[in-house]
Amino acid sequence: MVIGRPVHYAADANADRLAFERMQAACALAELPNVTFLEEPTAAALAYASQAQSEQHILVFDFGGGTLDVTIMRIDAHGQRTILATNGVMVGGDVLDQRIVMGRLLPFFGEGARMGPRRLPFPIHVLEHLNNWQTIIDLTQPRYLDIIDEGIATSDRPRELRALRSLVRQNYGLPLYEAVEGAKIALSEHRETVLQMKMGDIDLEDRIPRWDFERLIGPDVRAVAHCIEQAMKAADLTPAAIDVVLRTGGSSRIPRFVRMLSDMFGANKLQEMDVFTGVASGLAIAAWEHHRA
Repeated sequence: MVIGRPVHYAADANADRLAFERMQAACALAELPNVTFLEEPTAAALAYASQAQSEQHILVFDFGGGTLDVTIMRIDAHGQRTILATNGVMVGGDVLDQRIVMGRLLPFFGEGARMGPRRLPFPIHVLEHLNNWQTIIDLTQPRYLDIIDEGIATSDRPRELRALRSLVRQNYGLPLYEAVEGAKIALSEHRETVLQMKMGDIDLEDRIPRWDFERLIGPDVRAVAHCIEQAMKAADLTPAAIDVVLRTGGSSRIPRFVRMLSDMFGANKLQEMDVFTGVASGLAIAAWEHHRA
């Protein structure tokens, strides 16, 4: 059995090592025999190489929900494959969803509210828990609920804070992020989209233009570009030496990243693999080759 893994599970080396040890321990507990692990972009490269007909350098751009991973492979005239470099960064579709929530939606949940007779600002540390749908549940602690209830009673934005209370008490964190993900996907096809959520006391409607989404993810675009540049340096290649850039993973369809790759390598070199099964196909090829060996 060959199990896919990101190039890095975490940016911190100790956390990365711990995560991999836990994966190995889980396989042992499940009594899986003869398990090996393979970086997912390398698996995608294997799927492409199995049908390649000529000598070439390929770069796999594997951009999913959790990470961006890169593999650079050389295929020689005899079909032999050599991995020249791999790299990865903790940027994925989930991070891009967070950019929308924190960059556009906080005013719908009380950002900017002024509380009490001294009109003190509503504590921003409360809204920071909206950065991830899993951490919204932290706001069910009484100390946070008391702050929200005080804001509803004394602030100039009671409607928005009632929406925040509804988000927390009725456990709407996951539906919120699902709506955000849907809007992000729509922006890959349209120049703008409307993000809507009407649940409980939440009555959210935000028209999001693609250009503003691209503004919000600017730091992530730069981090991804740097990751690719590091891989190119490790492979000792220039962009001109790359013959094919393979895009796989749902986030690889985001226009801003397609444009980034076009600027780096040329639009004519970009190819899209099956974005949801390219990695799995390569893992199956790797498992078969291990079996034959």
